[in-house]
Amino acid sequence: MYKVHRIFFGHNLYSFITSTKSRLFLIAGILAFGLVFCWRLAPSTAQLPSEYSSDEVGLVFIGSRKLNSTSIRATQYTGECPGFEETYQEARFTSKTVPTARKRRVVIRNISIGVDSDPYPYTDREYDQGRLSEATRVRFDTHHSDRYFHVLEGKNDFEYEIKQGKVIIESGSFTAFINRDIQKQERHASLNKKRTCANSRVTLSECADIRTRESYECSDGYVVHSYLVPNLPDISTVIYNQTTQVIDYSINDRRYQLFPAEFRVHLGEIDNFLGIRFSGKRSSYNLRAESLEPGKRYQFLELDNDSIQLRAFPKI
Repeated sequence: MYKVHRIFFGHNLYSFITSTKSRLFLIAGILAFGLVFCWRLAPSTAQLPSEYSSDEVGLVFIGSRKLNSTSIRATQYTGECPGFEETYQEARFTSKTVPTARKRRVVIRNISIGVDSDPYPYTDREYDQGRLSEATRVRFDTHHSDRYFHVLEGKNDFEYEIKQGKVIIESGSFTAFINRDIQKQERHASLNKKRTCANSRVTLSECADIRTRESYECSDGYVVHSYLVPNLPDISTVIYNQTTQVIDYSINDRRYQLFPAEFRVHLGEIDNFLGIRFSGKRSSYNLRAESLEPGKRYQFLELDNDSIQLRAFPKI
């Protein structure tokens, strides 16, 4: 009896050991298969293809918490100075799959339907430090510009290339939505005051009738309206006698006399010729006719040869 029980116990122990090993092998096989299957379903960053597109790539707009989404503000002006003024939005490129590194750059092209394709609007920015690229200025338009990266209102389709030197290490595409935020604002002209001659053809240094021109102007230089102060119809023209003789002269057939060191103010528009004659200790002379410019300062001068001339009299 003792021997039989021993043999029976040894047989049970062998069966138990062999069945336990089978279970362990089965469990180990299932776990190994599961790990391989999961590994195949979840590739690492290094296994991403060279062309990649996801919400982890695109433009980060300053002031927007959402990737690839922003609004560009525009102002519609009404009032005395109507107009339309549009700003730009600053943006930086980011890619979670390829971080910034030394000597890296990113080229982004707007390939949306409706933009000029020769060439497409593009921007070439440094991508060498921090989490984002060098900033670019985004605004609405259809053609390429060296100063701005042009986009359309609404949906925009982009292609990008990240380069290490001349080697493209990642390329792909993404979409951004850009809205136009139009605000209305009333804009009035501002008052500007400037010293000027009553006759705009005369310089200030030679002007006998200096006034103030008050102009209401817009920021773009457009003049809504302007007027002279004082707003008088007659223009003053002044003639000085800088000689040692009495000068007889006539304006529009009216005779005047001017003694040495005197001056006379003539009002009105003087478009006709001025005939000048003078008399003194010496013989009288008939001088050539002169044309006066209204609002100008003039002087009679006595030259070395005893002749008289009428010249401009600028202020010192």
